[in-house]
Amino acid sequence: MAKVLAQNRAVGFSGLVTSYGLAYASACTNPSLLVAMVGSDNGSTTTITGLSDGTNTWTKDADAADPGYHRANIWSAQNTATSALTVTVTASASTYLCLKLYEETGAPTSAALDVAGSQIGSGALSIALVTTQSQCSIYAFHGCYPPSGILNDTGFTKDFGPTGLNFAYWAGEQDIDVDSAGSKTMTF
Repeated sequence: MAKVLAQNRAVGFSGLVTSYGLAYASACTNPSLLVAMVGSDNGSTTTITGLSDGTNTWTKDADAADPGYHRANIWSAQNTATSALTVTVTASASTYLCLKLYEETGAPTSAALDVAGSQIGSGALSIALVTTQSQCSIYAFHGCYPPSGILNDTGFTKDFGPTGLNFAYWAGEQDIDVDSAGSKTMTF
């Protein structure tokens, strides 16, 4: 089965809350890979404590915090549902939340994560991931303030941003069919 980005759910933003939910636009396919990008303000004091959808087990694959400003997470789940799921993110304290959802069909049905990485700092940043599998997928989630330096990397599809939420600007991109294994660099 060829890999397909079956759902690319519009990004959702909350007010000052400890939990926030966003529904997939249509029924999910069993099996599929679900991916969520979660951003929050107050990165040094607020953590994302969990994601739930009532069916699947979500795993935090990447976590990066810029002390005092924002925190970015990427989560995934091996989906077993055939309904339009609502994913709820829970934070350790009240914060502004950003949530972006994807569903990918044709992905491995177990151990779908190849590599994960994160990078925090100021100015131009880049991160190199060394994949071991061909035809893998890469999801990149960027948070910054002010909204400068968010680039769209070659071969990636920019899905949103930079979009502001309180004191952070968020952007996301993905490439669901990286041709060959090896080093891939994202710059932001």
